[in-house]
Amino acid sequence: QRDIDVGRTFTSLADKLYFMCELSWEMLRSDRMALNYRAFPNQLRRLFGAAVQEEKSLDHWHYDMMGNSMLIRNADGDYSPAHRSMLEFFAGYKLLAQLGVLADDFTAVAREQSHTSGAAQPYTWSSYFRREMGDNEEPLPIAPLASFETDDLSDLSPLLVEAPLAKAVLDLAVPMLDASVMRERLIQLVQTTRGQTFAEAKYLGGNLVKLMAQRNRFALEGANLAQTVLAGVDFSGISLREVDAAEAVFEQVRFNKVLGSVYSAVFSPGGELLAIGDIGGRVQLWEAATGRVLWIRQEHSGSVRSVAFSPDGQTILSGSDDQTVRLWTLEGESIGEPFTGHSGTVWSVAFSPDGQTILSGSDDETVRLWTLEGDGIGEPFTGHSGTVWSVAFSPDGQTILSGSDDQTVRLWTLEGESIGEPFTGHSSGVNSVAFSPDGQTILSGSADQTVRLWEAATGRCLQVIDHRLCAGLRFVGASGLTEAQQIALRGMGAVD
Repeated sequence: QRDIDVGRTFTSLADKLYFMCELSWEMLRSDRMALNYRAFPNQLRRLFGAAVQEEKSLDHWHYDMMGNSMLIRNADGDYSPAHRSMLEFFAGYKLLAQLGVLADDFTAVAREQSHTSGAAQPYTWSSYFRREMGDNEEPLPIAPLASFETDDLSDLSPLLVEAPLAKAVLDLAVPMLDASVMRERLIQLVQTTRGQTFAEAKYLGGNLVKLMAQRNRFALEGANLAQTVLAGVDFSGISLREVDAAEAVFEQVRFNKVLGSVYSAVFSPGGELLAIGDIGGRVQLWEAATGRVLWIRQEHSGSVRSVAFSPDGQTILSGSDDQTVRLWTLEGESIGEPFTGHSGTVWSVAFSPDGQTILSGSDDETVRLWTLEGDGIGEPFTGHSGTVWSVAFSPDGQTILSGSDDQTVRLWTLEGESIGEPFTGHSSGVNSVAFSPDGQTILSGSADQTVRLWEAATGRCLQVIDHRLCAGLRFVGASGLTEAQQIALRGMGAVD
């Protein structure tokens, strides 16, 4: 009793660290964030064995741990951490120590052990803290701790094997990793899953990969992971150069989205899906809410310049540099043969409002109509003298709209007859056109850095939207301007 009254410390800093790590691991494993004071003796016996078998020793250790741990006691005698992150830190510490990859500056705390002598040597986590007692009830001397070696991982199973490693534990553990031994030791542990099924190996390999890759995204380069089980890993941003993953088991994994320059992206009518066409000739379907890639197809031999959904959302349309138009199911299957007939890049594609007709505009200066089977309807629409950049159907499906590099907007009947005169006013190519929902107004966007609104029935320009800094500035006859300055002013919308 006297020893307790004078506040004598019976446990070392290393013992307190061990106690907090094991207690934190147990609390996270069981999802019980408190320990009643009555349970302290059993925890001490479980962790420190021979050192606390005598009742007197147990009382001393009990008092010392309760008084010096980082736990807060409530009125009912329950001890809990001040914040959950404290548990996650100590759990991360134990995890890395048992894996044998704890950095030296973090290992230093565990070296604060009592009754040590001789040259330092490596220990496993469990062997270092399990002390034998001498006749005088003092721990027998042991060699100081040099580092932790890989230990038996069976007690790590609930958090390391059975489920993806909690992000909070992962984030707190990564800065404590010893980068000098991490790759060698952790890859060896990943390789212990070779030949196993996911049901057998579960998340062990994947969690170890996440530890390495979050510490160093190049850590896996050149690794032999053949036949291993890699589950629950987001490989986005992780370098996999020269990695051998032949016959590996991938479960619940994500890889980088395959994206080059994106030329076209559209929502499905219901907004749940996103279709993308890119520079690599790929058509992709994504889940809009999560960004998850559902499929990628690369059957076009040139960049995909335009994609569109059918009105019922069940079919995807694509137009490409390879001069073809293609149809796709929502499962990524190509429907029929490519639509051939254009002699230049297909820059724009669209479905009719009833979904039964397809429209395309091309580098060959024509507009074409197609059946769903890919048969051309009538002759190509001719009249533009430049690339047709954009096409659209009117809301009632009876009129076709096109914008061209010839700086004009045109309206057409379904038979390909030009309706009225071309809409003129833009001073550069017309890159995009659209109808208003009521079909009464037409919108066009041009390389001249302006947007124009037109009356569909007459072709009259209703409004020019020009936010260039010098839009409308007239400098005809002005003096003192160099030729370069005049060119710059024209580029910003000024006129002379």
